[in-house]
Amino acid sequence: MPYIQPNQRLKLDGVVHQLKRPSGLFAGEMNYLITRLLLAWLGPDPGYEQYNSVLGILEAVKLEFYTRKIRGYEDMKMAENGDAYTGYS
Repeated sequence: MPYIQPNQRLKLDGVVHQLKRPSGLFAGEMNYLITRLLLAWLGPDPGYEQYNSVLGILEAVKLEFYTRKIRGYEDMKMAENGDAYTGYS
C-alpha cells in the first residue's frame, strides 16, 4: 500500500519530482524506469523471496491504481456509452 508516513513521502516525492517532465514519460521509458528501480532494489543476488516480493509489489500497485484511478473512469464511460455486459449471461 502506498500509505506511508508523511515524512517518508516528502523524501520520496523529491525523487518523483526530479523525474517529471512537462510532456511526461513515454510508456517505454516508464517501463524502463520501473524495471531499473526494481532491479536496483533487488540487489546483485536475489532469491525466490525477493522475486516474490517484487511480484507482490507490482500486483498491489496495479490493483490500487485500478481501484483509485481507472475504475471511476470505466464507470463514467459505461454510464455514457452503456454497459457492454447488458443482455449477456
